[in-house]
Amino acid sequence: MLKEKKYILLILIIMVSLTPLDIKSQLIDATLRDIEITSQKDTLLINRTPGDWWFGPFFGLTPQTNFYFGKLIVPENIFPGWEQFNNILNYSGGIGWGYNLGIFSEWKKKENQWGINLKISLIDYKISKTSLNANDSLQTTYENQTTYNYITISPAVRFDLNFLSGLYWFSGFDFSIPLNAFADQLKSFHNPEIIQEKRKIDYSAVNFRGGLNIGFGYDFFSASISKYARSSFSTYILLNGGTNLLSDWGSNYNGISLQIGIIVKIGSDKRQIDTLPFNPNYVEPPAFLASVARENGVYFSGFHESSIESADLSYFEIPKISKIVPDTSEISSLEVKVPETKPLEQKKQIIIMPNKNINFEFGKNINNTILSKEMKEYLSAVADFLKQNPGYRVIVEGHTDDRGTRDIQNKISTERATAAMQELRNKGVPSGRIISRGRGALVPLVPNTSEANRSKNRRLEIMVERMK
Repeated sequence: MLKEKKYILLILIIMVSLTPLDIKSQLIDATLRDIEITSQKDTLLINRTPGDWWFGPFFGLTPQTNFYFGKLIVPENIFPGWEQFNNILNYSGGIGWGYNLGIFSEWKKKENQWGINLKISLIDYKISKTSLNANDSLQTTYENQTTYNYITISPAVRFDLNFLSGLYWFSGFDFSIPLNAFADQLKSFHNPEIIQEKRKIDYSAVNFRGGLNIGFGYDFFSASISKYARSSFSTYILLNGGTNLLSDWGSNYNGISLQIGIIVKIGSDKRQIDTLPFNPNYVEPPAFLASVARENGVYFSGFHESSIESADLSYFEIPKISKIVPDTSEISSLEVKVPETKPLEQKKQIIIMPNKNINFEFGKNINNTILSKEMKEYLSAVADFLKQNPGYRVIVEGHTDDRGTRDIQNKISTERATAAMQELRNKGVPSGRIISRGRGALVPLVPNTSEANRSKNRRLEIMVERMK
C-alpha cells in the first residue's frame, strides 16, 4: 500500500510539472494574441484560436468509491491431494479504491458544442476489500484484498452545456483487457491468543470486461505554450460499471466505480496573421504637437499645460483731435434689442490612460448595440491619440449579462465590439491597430444578481496599450 501511494504521488508531481511556468489564466477558448517584428521591420499581429485536436496525459483516482457486489468464491487453502478437505469461502460485496494513468486525445471544433475523445489507461488498478466471519468457536474471520490490473480503452462523446462555460457532459464505453489479478487473504482466529495466517492467491480466470461510463467535466483554464500551442486543464467525475471481474471457482463478482480525475491537454493553435507594413517615411511627431492635442482634451504624460492664458492683441493708432464742434442735433431715443448669446460650451476634456480599462454601459435595453454619444466622444479621443502615437493600439471588448443563450450573448457582445471598431476605423484608425472581440457573459464586472448589476455588465470596455 505504501509503495502504491508513492507511485500516485510521483504521478501527480509529473503532471504538475507539465504546467508552463508562465501561466496567464484564461478560458480555454479565449483568443491569444502575439506581436512579432520581421527582419523587414513589418509588424505581425497574430491572433491564435484553439485548434481542433488535443493530446496529453490524464490521471484518475477512485478514493474508496469502488463498490463491489455478487459472490467472490475463494478456497481457504489448497494442498495437493487434499482438495476435498479444503474450505471454500464465499465472500459477498465490499468496497475499495483504485487509480489509473494514461494518455488522452480529443477532437472538438471551437464552434461546435459536441466532440469526441479517447482515453487509454495504460495503468488501471482496481482494489477490492471484503471480509467474512466464520461464526465458529475460534472467532475466525477472513479478509480478502484483491488487486485487478487492466489496460482500458474508453472512447466517448462530449457535449458542452450552455449554462456554464467550460462545463461538459460525456458518456462512452470501457473495454478493459486483463493483465493479472491476485489477492492477499488474511485469516485471524483465537487459539487462545490471536493467530493470523496470510497467503497470496493468484487468479487465473480474469475476465475481459466491457462497460459503460457517464460523467461531467470542466475545462477551467488554458496557458500559452511558446507561440504555436496552448495547454489546458480539465477535471472530471465519472461513474462506470461493466461485466463480471472474476469467474474463478464459480465466482460472479462485479462492481461500479465513482472516479475523479484531471486531464492535461496540449493542442496546436490556429493562427491568423495581420501584417502592418513598415513605413520608412514615417517621422515621429515633434514634442510640441502634444500641446495641440490639448484642444481635443487628450493628455500626454511628460507635458504640462501652461497656466498663462494667451490672448490675441491688435495695434490701434490713436487719432489726433484738432477741434471740438458741439453737436446741436436732437437724438431720438431708439430701443435696440440685442439678441441673447449663449455662453460657449467648453469641449469636454478626455484623458487617455494606457493599460486601463474604461467601461461604458449600454443601458436598460439588453439587446442594445448602438454606441452612445459618450462612447463616440471617447473613441474619437482614442483615435486622435493613436494617430499621434504609432506605438499604441486599442482593444475593444463587448460584454453582456447572463440572460439568453450563449450564442445570443456572443452575438450581442460581438456586435457591440464591432460597432466600436467601425467607429474607430471611420476616424482613420487602421484595422491592424484595433483588437475587437465579444466576450458574452464570461467576464462579469459584478454578480448578475440584480437588474442594477446586470446593467453594469452590459458594457463596452476600451483599453489603449503599447504594442510589444
